[in-house]
Amino acid sequence: MPGYSYNLQHALGFTSDDLEANRNGYLTDRQQEMLAERRRLRGCSTLAAVVTFMVSAALLVLAPLFFGGTTVQNADTTFREVLPYTLMAAGILLGTALIFTVTGYVRSSDLTAGKISVIEGKAKLSTRYFSKIRMPGYYVTVGGVRFQVQKGEIEAFIDGDSYRVYYVKNPPIEMVLSAEML
Repeated sequence: MPGYSYNLQHALGFTSDDLEANRNGYLTDRQQEMLAERRRLRGCSTLAAVVTFMVSAALLVLAPLFFGGTTVQNADTTFREVLPYTLMAAGILLGTALIFTVTGYVRSSDLTAGKISVIEGKAKLSTRYFSKIRMPGYYVTVGGVRFQVQKGEIEAFIDGDSYRVYYVKNPPIEMVLSAEML
């Protein structure tokens, strides 16, 4: 189905050269730029999360100084009394930040390396609505791997037909590079 292949390429934004490179286990220059942009975004969000946790921990430790009393002696006494608790809470916050940061880096190792994964199987199309705003989320599941896609992208797939999808693991949303109907 040559026309159908074009529709899939157009909807997902890949070229015949991209597909051929992915079949051979390579990324095109354009795809490498897409991955570099995704890595920059992930790095910015990780940095923002770490800074937020650190500032929160610092404020937690310093809060007794600001709310401890009207005199230096009252503030000092309050600070000494609550210091063990605030340090424990700050440690928990920083430990949580560290766990999320390390987990994020481990989960994005394929994105960092530009490693292409391939999955084959029948497509299962689904739509989920989020909370009270009724905003739809569109999903294509192929071979047990779920991809979040846009409305125009889901329309390029046929429910129940077999596909091969080339992608980069980037949990929670895998990054589709190219796809072909089998």
